[in-house]
Amino acid sequence: MILTKLFNIGVRGIALELFRSYLSDRSQRVRFTYNSNGAILNVLSEPITISKGVPQGSILGPLLFVLYVNNLKESLNKYSPCQFADDTSCIAIGKDLHTTSAEASDAISKMYKYCEAQFLELNMNKTLVVQYRNGPMSSSIYIKLGTKSVPLADEVKFLGLYIDKALKFNAHSNYVCRKLAKYSYIIRNLRTSVSIDTLKMFYFAYVHSTLSYGLIFWGSSTSSKEAFVLQKRIIRCMLFKKPHESYCAPQSAVISTATNSKQQSVHSFSDTR
Repeated sequence: MILTKLFNIGVRGIALELFRSYLSDRSQRVRFTYNSNGAILNVLSEPITISKGVPQGSILGPLLFVLYVNNLKESLNKYSPCQFADDTSCIAIGKDLHTTSAEASDAISKMYKYCEAQFLELNMNKTLVVQYRNGPMSSSIYIKLGTKSVPLADEVKFLGLYIDKALKFNAHSNYVCRKLAKYSYIIRNLRTSVSIDTLKMFYFAYVHSTLSYGLIFWGSSTSSKEAFVLQKRIIRCMLFKKPHESYCAPQSAVISTATNSKQQSVHSFSDTR
């Protein structure tokens, strides 16, 4: 099936034959390690010939999988599908609860049928429904696929961002604060053992990247202030400053520049709402 899809998107001649040779008559096996009475044993499963799908663990695997499911949007075009590797989200819109439930059920049903036709399995354990709303509602939508009901969640993590049903992003702000609290503890233990340059490397690799990711979405949430208070606390900790002392001293210029630009991003986002 993947060869047919490659042909349909324009892969021809030698290139197609190369993929045919690469995909045909392949087998795979699983290696696992276990402890048997103190002895570490490595065991290989029996090889299984691959007749469908994409070889796992290969360099070309991710690219071939994207091509394999590239036509999913044709089945779900009505629901604005957003795909990233093997994660897919859809949006069902309705003027009332009954219409929205019917649309959401149709979207999940079409996705299930597509996966079935492509010899894929829709993981129902990771399938969630979030009911977005702009105010309180007396009832919730109920989605069912076959005999299984799809869980209704208050929030969901999508591409690293926690999106809640009210689109306030407080859940993501709280997630960022938890990570920053952990990084603050690590820096407090590192600062007496390593140089300021090493601390700055840690800061930009973990603190700065955590704060900047998706900032345009969550930066104006009501709980985002706590995250930037934690950021200032981390910088003071790096520079051995007391809580009442300003961290924007000459020796911290390279750090404060990054943190100031981050706050400006939040302010500009808030001003344009």
